[in-house]
Amino acid sequence: NEGLDYAAKARSDDLPFQLFRANGWEWHNRGMTTVQELAYVMASLTEIMREGMARGLDLGHLASNLSASIALPTNLFDGIAKCRALRRCWGGIVGALGLDPDAYRLFLQGAVSLRMFSLIDVEMNMLRITTALLGGAIGGADQLSSHPHDCLEGGSAESRRLARMQHYLLIEESGLSHSLDPSGGAGFIEARSNQLADSAWQLFQKIEGDGGAKAVYSSGQFNSLALKAAAKRHSRFAAGDLNLIGVNLQPDGRSMSLSLPHWCKVRRPAAVLEAIRQAAMYDPPRILILQGESGPSSELMKLRTLLEVGGIKPVQMRADEIKEQEIVIARPDLVILLENCFKGIEDFIPNSLKDLQGKGKVIGAMELLNSSGPIDILADIVGVDLEGFRKGDL
Repeated sequence: NEGLDYAAKARSDDLPFQLFRANGWEWHNRGMTTVQELAYVMASLTEIMREGMARGLDLGHLASNLSASIALPTNLFDGIAKCRALRRCWGGIVGALGLDPDAYRLFLQGAVSLRMFSLIDVEMNMLRITTALLGGAIGGADQLSSHPHDCLEGGSAESRRLARMQHYLLIEESGLSHSLDPSGGAGFIEARSNQLADSAWQLFQKIEGDGGAKAVYSSGQFNSLALKAAAKRHSRFAAGDLNLIGVNLQPDGRSMSLSLPHWCKVRRPAAVLEAIRQAAMYDPPRILILQGESGPSSELMKLRTLLEVGGIKPVQMRADEIKEQEIVIARPDLVILLENCFKGIEDFIPNSLKDLQGKGKVIGAMELLNSSGPIDILADIVGVDLEGFRKGDL
């Protein structure tokens, strides 16, 4: 409102360029889906136009001072389609006001998503940044903004320099700026852009039907959308349906730093595994993998990979090698049986392991591997409460 009041009093040539900006990037990092983010941006821009009309501002001049910021994801094609879909939706808004979309082109900033960043294997963030920036460049963003790949840890001089160089490479060497629409005419991109634009437009119309962006924001609906989307994303990640390279796919065994408080509102899927790995690092669980007389198996490799995702380092022994005293000294928190039961190895099982079985601390490997929520199991092993993640709060 202060900006609109200023615009109503100031001379037209005194207004700063891009005086108003709809920040979809922030809501993306708080959990919104792509469709929700685009609908939020359109509703916010429309709200500004509506408030400007109420103050008697010239719509054409106001439209030329509007801009938007959207998040660029690690998926190249989603980033391209996202930029193009917003262009089409903006054309629908200004066209309905009797303005020429080509004459009042929305200034679009594409900022790299922080939601996809991870503290685990931070070097992988460099590839995510590069792909995201390329999607924005091909999609036609007017401005690209990046972050150092280790910004969650504070950022180093080397990483900040690398982030700047990524911009220069796109500007100087890619040649993408020489084409108005590099991806125009590609069937897949056109279809994806149209689908995204249609879905975002429908949600935008619903927001308008509920009273517009100001009313929906005041009622908490935007925050509710972000929370529910973040919770749904966590459920997919916990079930193994959403992969992040270096996090739950091809995990890295190195230790990691804690996230800075500045990023606490960014609802990242990787955060749940970071919490699990931090707990495992500070209080390592004592895990014993008990194997029968058979040799290494695919079951054992899968089990070790799952535990590695959580930063858990188990001890492996053959049943016929175990002595009672060794179990007493080791005091395992959990025993995992590769054969899933004591059958066939009863003669080798010490009484102390049978006592653990009675306490529910002996489990079969397949019971772990076939679980619908492997991340829930890892969290139970190290004692991490996932309730906040399930609600989208974290």
